This record gives sequence, structure tokens and C-alpha cells, in this order.
Amino acid sequence: MVKHNFQYRTMILLFGVFTACSVLAGSPSNGQPDTATFNSIIVSADYASDNVVYGNLNTTVSQPCFSSIFSFASRSGMEATAGYSLIANSDTSLNKATHQFDFTLGYRFSFPLDLYLSASYTRFFYSKNTTTLRSDYDHQMEVDAGYSGQVADVSASAFYLIGTSGEFFLSLQNSYNFSIDNFPFRNVSTTFLPGVFTILSSQQFYNEYLLNQFLQHPLYYMYRWRLMGYTKEEIKQMLLAEKKFTFTSFMATVPVSFSWKNVMLTGGITFLKPLNQPSFVNDNWVVMYNFNLSYMLLW
Repeated sequence: MVKHNFQYRTMILLFGVFTACSVLAGSPSNGQPDTATFNSIIVSADYASDNVVYGNLNTTVSQPCFSSIFSFASRSGMEATAGYSLIANSDTSLNKATHQFDFTLGYRFSFPLDLYLSASYTRFFYSKNTTTLRSDYDHQMEVDAGYSGQVADVSASAFYLIGTSGEFFLSLQNSYNFSIDNFPFRNVSTTFLPGVFTILSSQQFYNEYLLNQFLQHPLYYMYRWRLMGYTKEEIKQMLLAEKKFTFTSFMATVPVSFSWKNVMLTGGITFLKPLNQPSFVNDNWVVMYNFNLSYMLLW
């Protein structure tokens, strides 16, 4: 039973740990299985080839991200996480690294038929010179609801951010897990977790970030966005005018995890398609990579 619970929690929690820098909120809060009757501690280190926040990223420079996470989950449903991220090319000059710390407290409620509901609060702290997408927001409240079965995990996550303004995001997720024991070596379990995500937001979150970047580097962004014929005020008004709540990104991810005893090594690829972006912003497909090493204790 312990072996089954370890593999099951690993599969469900993997998306949160694996995407610490790159997909959603940066905290593995939504992911304790309904069958868990134990406490757990997870320590992990992660590398992501770019820093994607709520389906958006800086299209001007690549921002590789290194992160570490310490996560505790009790059998009662309480969860606590501390995270640290080092994000490259994210200062005001877009060529130096900045730091981010986050602390999350949450609680998970389990129901019959493998249904669950969880709520959490996260506090973010940033370097003074950071210009990351999330840096305008210090607080995040999150509610997750879904189904965690043996093969499929379907969920919806609502995020509300508080900072210079308030922003709301909705994420719809669907993932599957397939495990092979004793492959490719004895006592090693290999798990495949293909999944798809779509995110809805007002897009003002991203536009305000672009506006701040533009005001700091106007000539650079006029050239980058091919808007040399526009004035700074015209570009500002273009960004402020787009405030509709709509689908803003689609992601497909294919992580592969190798588990041996309490150690898990993960690598994978994520495909991101920005949707309904400002007309002058690059909305081509983006391909990213993640690598993660985790250690789990159960008792």
C-alpha cells in the first residue's frame, strides 16, 4: 500500500513540482491524492528553459529559471510550501538575474468518487530590480476543484492576484498518467504524464507588464514591435484598450518521470501557444524544457 501511495502521490504532485517556474502559479499546492493516509515532505530542484507565468512570457528575451521547493503535506489535508527561484535576464536591463521567494499555506478537502477541493494563499517576495511578469503582485489566492483518478486528473483552478491591481485567472487542466514498473531498470518506475492546459484572463495582466517594459525601454520596444511610426502615447493607448476576458494561452506538456525508492528524476517538454495577444506581440508557438530532481519522505 505504501508503494502504491508513493507512486500515486508522485504522479498527481508532479505537475506542481515540475512546473515550478513555468506554467501556473509556481506552487505545488494542488496535488494531494484522496487516498493519502500519511504525511509527506518533498524537496526538489528544477530547471526550466523559460519563465512562463499564467500562460504568458517575456517575448523579448529568454528567461531560464532555476528553482527549489520545500513542501509539506499532512494526512489531515494541510499543505505548506516554501520556494525560491533564480530567473535569468529579468532585471531592468533584461540581462541580469533576479530572485523570487514564495510561501504557500493551503488545505485540501477530499470527497467520494475521487473528487477534491483545495484552497491556498501564497505570498511573493522579489528582488528590488526585478521586472518579471509576476512582480506587480505580492499575494495570490487560489481555489482548485477536480477529479484525481487512477489514470486521469481533470481540474479547474481559479487564481486571484493582489498587488498594484487585482487580476483574475482561470486554468482548465486535463492530464493522464501511465506507469511501468521495473523499467528501464529493476526497482525503477517510469511514469508518463501527458497533459493539456488552457488559461483565461483579462489580458490586462500581460498588457500592463508590456506597458511598463515599454515605458522603461521605449526605443527598443518600438523597434522590437515594429511600431516606429507610432508615438509613445499611441502605443500606451493600444495596450490599455485591450481588456477583454478571454482565452490567453494553450499548453501541452509531456513529462517523463523515473522513480527509485524516494528519489524522482523528471524531464519533459512543454508547447505553449499564446492566444488573443496584442496585435504587435509575437504569438508563435514556444517550446520549453524542464528538468527536475525530487526527494520524498513519507510517514
